[in-house]
Amino acid sequence: MTVCVLVILSSVIAGVLSANELSMNVSKEVVAWRGQDAILGCSFTHRDQEHYGGTIDVQWRARQSSVKPFFECSFKNISSVSPGDCSAAWFSLHGDPRQGVLSLLIRGVKLMDEGMYFCCVKLDGQLTQMKELKLKVLAKPEILSLSFVNNSAPQRLQCTIEGNPLPNITWLSASRGLLVQQVHTSKIGLYQLTSWVPYDGEDRVTCKAESQVGWAEQAHPPSNSLTIALIAGSVAVFLLLAIGGVVLLLRFRASEQQSTIHENTPAEEDRPLHSSHRPAEDTVELQPVYATVVLPASSEVVTCTPDILYSTVSLH
Repeated sequence: MTVCVLVILSSVIAGVLSANELSMNVSKEVVAWRGQDAILGCSFTHRDQEHYGGTIDVQWRARQSSVKPFFECSFKNISSVSPGDCSAAWFSLHGDPRQGVLSLLIRGVKLMDEGMYFCCVKLDGQLTQMKELKLKVLAKPEILSLSFVNNSAPQRLQCTIEGNPLPNITWLSASRGLLVQQVHTSKIGLYQLTSWVPYDGEDRVTCKAESQVGWAEQAHPPSNSLTIALIAGSVAVFLLLAIGGVVLLLRFRASEQQSTIHENTPAEEDRPLHSSHRPAEDTVELQPVYATVVLPASSEVVTCTPDILYSTVSLH
């Protein structure tokens, strides 16, 4: 009887010692931006890990340690055996459990993924360890909507914002500056706020959200500055093209006129042209030039034979 009790006690003590020799390490807190991948670090060590040929069961749980695992996998601790595919739609192991790595990869984290996680490992279904860690998801402020509500009393501008951490909301009037009175803000979810101010439709008002990780703003009515800029740019381009066309046309006409006008040469200017020198067709046209000749007073009678002189004339 005594021998049996001693055997049982030694087995229990040996089991406790073996269990105590299984240890785990996890990340204290993992911080990730919304939309990015997050790795929840988890690993374990065991004294007989190199010689252990049993199964390794990996489990990950969320929110509470007592809930059903949302991710689990089993491996045979034999290097010659492929661990196989152990992944889900958004989750997969990031590491090899046969090497003591149990980290979890979450693809494209969302705000709802934030919270506590529990990494659990079992060896042959007997030795078990579990540790918890926290995932924090950061999100810059985002204005989901800014709308004019005219079916309530009073009429209002209502702004809905999302972000983590939750941002501070301020209202700015184009004519009155910062609005402090009659600002109503309330929380409508873990990561969303709604805020409104009375609005008569005669002013431009901006909803602005700010936090440690960023800011966002939106105005009502929307700015038409982009439309104005596009119109102004189109008009400027049209004017430049029109001016360029006019300049080219004027230059073309000037060069065309110059090509039909020839400058007088010295020979043509100095020699008299008689009737026999009349220009041929399609050449420079010579026009008759009349001149009055004044002779000095003399008793001699001078007989002049009339003749026609031609000279080149530049027409402008």
